Amino acid sequence: MATEKPATLKQWQKMFKEIYGKTNSGLRASDIWLHLMEEAGEVAKAMRKEDFLHLQQDLPDIFAWLCSFANRTGIDLEDALWQKYPSVCPYCLQDKYCVCIAESHDTYDDVRLVGYRKQNHKPVEFAEWEKMFRDIYGNVNLVLSRASIGFHLMEEIGEVARFLRSEDPIKYKIEIADVFAWLLAIPMKLPEIDGLDEITWQIYPGICKRCHSSPCVCEGKMKVPRL
Repeated sequence: MATEKPATLKQWQKMFKEIYGKTNSGLRASDIWLHLMEEAGEVAKAMRKEDFLHLQQDLPDIFAWLCSFANRTGIDLEDALWQKYPSVCPYCLQDKYCVCIAESHDTYDDVRLVGYRKQNHKPVEFAEWEKMFRDIYGNVNLVLSRASIGFHLMEEIGEVARFLRSEDPIKYKIEIADVFAWLLAIPMKLPEIDGLDEITWQIYPGICKRCHSSPCVCEGKMKVPRL
């Protein structure tokens, strides 16, 4: 059981593995993603109603299921993020003040990013990842509406589902980086919401939010294991 809030993404992923690894071992990766999609629906509902109390409770569930999906599929979230976002926007290649909102950059070309991965410093602390995304997309997120950010999150969640159905792990590994990026954008956009790591620790302080144990002992109490 974690006694202190995880500082790095690896530590967050490890914490959720310790809590839910055994419980989720009986679930297929697609089942886990369906749970994430269900929680995303709750987030969309809370954003539509501007229900910031429930939003603070629902956003951590998406992050928890994202970590659980990564654990179930053997994906390192840090590596997945760095592959897609090596301190630059993967489309316009800006390290600050991305202008993709005003220009069309629809093609993701991994080859162009190789040099950035080598020369840039990969964030480690959760706060460093937040700063990196704020530097790149902070201005864009100021311009985008709350609804638009929510739509982008749902779009990327759907992209993962599409590649999951086609059993293409290389592509859904890339897409979960986009899910995380847009997940971070919501608390960045809303001053009413604390940072993602802060609100997640409030809901998951090293233990399951339902049975208050680590590892989770909810299995057997419910037909389908849930976070």
